[in-house]
Amino acid sequence: MFIATVFLLAWCWIKDSTNIVTTEVLIDNIAVQWELQQQIDILEAEKKDLSFPSWLAQINIIAPNNMEVDKNLSHKTTEEIEWFNSIHFVYNWSYDEAIKQAEKIANYANIKVSAEFKMAQDIIDSMDVDKSQMQELLWDMKWIVYTNYSLLDSSIVDYMIAITVNEDGSLEIDVTDLLAMEKIADQYTK
Repeated sequence: MFIATVFLLAWCWIKDSTNIVTTEVLIDNIAVQWELQQQIDILEAEKKDLSFPSWLAQINIIAPNNMEVDKNLSHKTTEEIEWFNSIHFVYNWSYDEAIKQAEKIANYANIKVSAEFKMAQDIIDSMDVDKSQMQELLWDMKWIVYTNYSLLDSSIVDYMIAITVNEDGSLEIDVTDLLAMEKIADQYTK
């Protein structure tokens, strides 16, 4: 790309060597574009780094121990590029370890089992049906969800946090800066 730009500049200079001002402006514009592209490349490289962002410590979210992030399923946004912070990190390990880590993270951040998940568990526990049939229907309830919000009420939170363990032993941590997202939405809806 850079070499093509240099050839374009040379061609413009040869074609219209009497118009030096236009060529200088073109060179200045290309230099600015080059610098901006380098900055974007740096920010994009930082996004691909799936280490635990430091802003999560401010809201008491800690990384799981001895679990590797799945780079194919995980992603994050940053204030610098998308104007809000968020993560969706997926960790794969054994089911038992994922449950332990989720409980540890949720306790540290003072996040409870999701109201909706708890309600579903209570309903199942109170039903008078053959448990083996119920387990097949509900995937053995080998999953759990911790959230700091509820879909059943209008909880107001600065960050939406969900910590989920799936039946396959994957641990998902989702955190989104809700206030920043709302500011962005307000800008576009005015």
